[in-house]
Amino acid sequence: MKQNLLFVLSCMLLLSSSAFAQTKLVKGTVTDSATNTALGGVSVTVPGTSLGTMSDDDGQFSLNIPITVQSLSFSLVDYQPQTVDASGNGPFIILMKTVSK
Repeated sequence: MKQNLLFVLSCMLLLSSSAFAQTKLVKGTVTDSATNTALGGVSVTVPGTSLGTMSDDDGQFSLNIPITVQSLSFSLVDYQPQTVDASGNGPFIILMKTVSK
């Protein structure tokens, strides 16, 4: 009886810990669509959450997100904001367009 209880508790602990660890790492590059220049300082966020990061000077970004996340948003001053499908594995290539003035 004690062995069965111990087995059941061990299984529950194992299953609950794996449920919290269901994340994936998304990586990519953000560039200007007209010049193909890397864009640093681009805000990369998961809509509706506080999860996010910024692209580095080489336009590179990486972010751990829950596997249930469906989209990522990208924004930078003087560029049109974008929301892209995040269900793939990447790497993501994001081409930002300047805002027409």
